[in-house]
Amino acid sequence: MMIKLTGDEKCPFHNEEGLCAIQKELGEKYLSFVCTSYPRKSMYYGNYVLSSCVVSCPHVLSMICSDEDSMSLENVLINKEKRDAFVDSSVDVINNPALKFRSVLFDFFYEILSDKSRSIETSIVLGAMAAQKLDEFIKQGKYDRIPDVIKALKPQLNNPAQIEKLEIVKPNLSLKANFSAGLLKLLKNASIYTNVFENGIPSEEKYNRGMEEFKKHFNGTPNYMRNIALNLYITNKMPYRDNAFSLFENYCYFVSEIAVIKFLLPAVAIHYVPVEEQIERAISFVDRSFTHNNENVKKILDYMKAFKCTSPAYLLGIIK
Repeated sequence: MMIKLTGDEKCPFHNEEGLCAIQKELGEKYLSFVCTSYPRKSMYYGNYVLSSCVVSCPHVLSMICSDEDSMSLENVLINKEKRDAFVDSSVDVINNPALKFRSVLFDFFYEILSDKSRSIETSIVLGAMAAQKLDEFIKQGKYDRIPDVIKALKPQLNNPAQIEKLEIVKPNLSLKANFSAGLLKLLKNASIYTNVFENGIPSEEKYNRGMEEFKKHFNGTPNYMRNIALNLYITNKMPYRDNAFSLFENYCYFVSEIAVIKFLLPAVAIHYVPVEEQIERAISFVDRSFTHNNENVKKILDYMKAFKCTSPAYLLGIIK
């Protein structure tokens, strides 16, 4: 069932104060499951439940981007299972034994993305390189080697020479613009295409002007993009968004949303005011196509393959 929103895209049960009339007049027990749990999202990782909030809610986005430590993991003892928690079924684990190490894999990639000693773009690509290497063992059926492979990968990923090489890569506007615009068009959200492109060609002048405008409003929040990436990593149930696809394919899906959001920032900043509010709104709409739509996983991965964006180098190109 679906609630039909009003003309200004608001819930018809909101009262004049913008509050939920059902909760106010009847109480929380009369709310639907979605209204009770949203924007919270939880899932099982081994012997613990990981809970977070999704950025499809603009207020959540505002909170995680205004607090530098908002995406730090915190351990809290729970007394009962959360009813909205997602858990791998026994069939999932049989079909993909690597899921036995879901919690180990989660911690590994979260650690890579959390490292503030390098840019978030470099961290993302290092994660892609790690996912590709782990897939080699997974495809050979060497699932039990996952912890050992992770241990061996850590010093390789932290190689200073490799990190420096990734940090100095110059941005490719044409690649990231065409990728993001095409993907948004595929998802029926093509406003970025009409606003940032001129006659089908990305406008470098517009992009640079948009970035300057974006920085005016968000320079005081240096971890803005890192916190968003960490949030998307959790809420997209990474490292396996969809168990039907490989570890690296799932990672590509995760990176594709970051790429679209990153390119969206200057596009929105140059066209809409107030900038902060409009950027939060735009990102929340994009996230609904990724985090809340399971049918889009195959569609987006097929798009990435057609775009030949299936290597760490290309992933760097669409997010740098």
